[in-house]
Amino acid sequence: MSPHQVSFHARHAELGVRTFILVLHYPPNKHATKEGVLLLYRGDQVLELVTSGVDTEPVASYHYATVPWSMLMYTLAEA
Repeated sequence: MSPHQVSFHARHAELGVRTFILVLHYPPNKHATKEGVLLLYRGDQVLELVTSGVDTEPVASYHYATVPWSMLMYTLAEA
């Protein structure tokens, strides 16, 4: 994540504006099988995400191959 992206999310969180970060993560030894996981974070989690990486508790996570897009959109609206 670039410093600009971190600044963007941190600044918007201070202003009370909701932003989100989607991360496509491949757990160790899973890249070859394409078993990625899509992780959703709130923008106000950006500093923890920078320091702890994907060990940060996501708002939601989905198997990349079977993302329920309507559920993801609902989560974005409610988070």
